[in-house]
Amino acid sequence: MIRILAPDDPGVRALKGYVDAGRRGLADVEVADWDGYRDRLERLLAEPTPSVDAVAVPGHVWLPELAEAGLLAVLEEAAAPERRGVVPSLDVDCRYRGRTYLMPLFSDGHLVVMRADLVPAPGAAPGPEELLELARAGHDPPGIYGTALKASPSEIFLDWLPHYWMAGGRIEADDGVPGLDAGTATRALESYLALAQLAPPDTADYGNEEIAAALCEGRVAMAVTWGGQAAAIFARPPAGGRFVAVAPRVPWNAAWGLAVPARHDPARRRAVQATLHELMTPALDERVLAEAGSPVLSATYEAASGAPPDGPEGGRYPWLEAQRDMLARARPLPATPHLDVLLAAVTDALISALRGEASPVEAIAAACRRMLG
Repeated sequence: MIRILAPDDPGVRALKGYVDAGRRGLADVEVADWDGYRDRLERLLAEPTPSVDAVAVPGHVWLPELAEAGLLAVLEEAAAPERRGVVPSLDVDCRYRGRTYLMPLFSDGHLVVMRADLVPAPGAAPGPEELLELARAGHDPPGIYGTALKASPSEIFLDWLPHYWMAGGRIEADDGVPGLDAGTATRALESYLALAQLAPPDTADYGNEEIAAALCEGRVAMAVTWGGQAAAIFARPPAGGRFVAVAPRVPWNAAWGLAVPARHDPARRRAVQATLHELMTPALDERVLAEAGSPVLSATYEAASGAPPDGPEGGRYPWLEAQRDMLARARPLPATPHLDVLLAAVTDALISALRGEASPVEAIAAACRRMLG
């Protein structure tokens, strides 16, 4: 039996349920609190003989740094013929410098979830102006706010990122610290703050659970969240309401996958990888779809698209076409081990602007100075 450690997330809970229901002899899945997961992960990977056999890692966000540090084992491609069925963009995100480190479990990318009874049907791939118009259409406080931002410190950078990309911004990194264009970043922050004016006063505390609750309790007309949260949200529409989903104009996505610690001896690494292949089946992917909303196998998308509807609103998984569209168009961050410098600097800038402690110009200028060292 192998021990798997992963953070609390619908996709991870789907894995645990799948194991507990019929594969208990293969693995023990520990679902860890998000708080402190990254620090605990690094401590376990650095143990002389790691006390875990597989860990969950988000693609290009953490993979480059952990791989460069020699903490993750390269997976044996020859033992993974089923990888050919992985959605191409997710398969790419499980690799670094041409080597595969992750077996994909689920994905997390931007979807706009909205109340069809409160906001007009958007055009395909709405940009910042369309998002603002949609939020204004449904804004009727204090009963219903136009939107909510996933603006807690651990989420705000990725919540803001599509605004930067939709404004024409780019993030470049040639094996160095990533940089961004200050003028474009400032305009993107201004559009993000315009949405904040239509959000609940406590939106700076919102993470995944708060966004889901605001939507399902009917307190907001729309919000941007992750595809990996879609199944739980669509299962609980507010009374008289109906959700629809689209992908924003330039979304971001990361593949969450299982990695093997490099410090296990070669025989143990092979045994762990063989067990993971027994677990990572189409049946598990179907469970990820039903419980999270963001499967990783192309065949799951094809089969689910043809599933008979459960009710009058169309398909059984009404967010799935938006999820597939998002995966086809998602833009990743640079795969660099120095991504944390960008994330920390811009996150602090966004928080200071959201709190009114700095203007957008001042906040982004401070972030750029910090990245330059």
